[in-house]
Amino acid sequence: MPGQFLKGPIPLDWLSAAARLPGKAPLAVALAIRFESGRRGDAESVKVTNPLVARLGVSRKSKYAALSALEGAGLIRVSRQPKKSAVVTILSNQQSHP
Repeated sequence: MPGQFLKGPIPLDWLSAAARLPGKAPLAVALAIRFESGRRGDAESVKVTNPLVARLGVSRKSKYAALSALEGAGLIRVSRQPKKSAVVTILSNQQSHP
């Protein structure tokens, strides 16, 4: 959609850690999380919906795996509830993994 953009700044260490995770889904989901955060006024916690990640070519199943990978890397914390979109908190004080 015209007029939509990814708002920065996004810490390069955070983005690099997401980019180093296997597959394309973790980086795409990380970008979706940052996009939604910027859209919500730099909110630290955002809902990660299936339509949001689908815009970046990520399936529902891949979204779940990507959220787990990002959480395992210390980039986010995920709150999951049955039948509801995951709520993600961005962790800015993550330890970079080489």
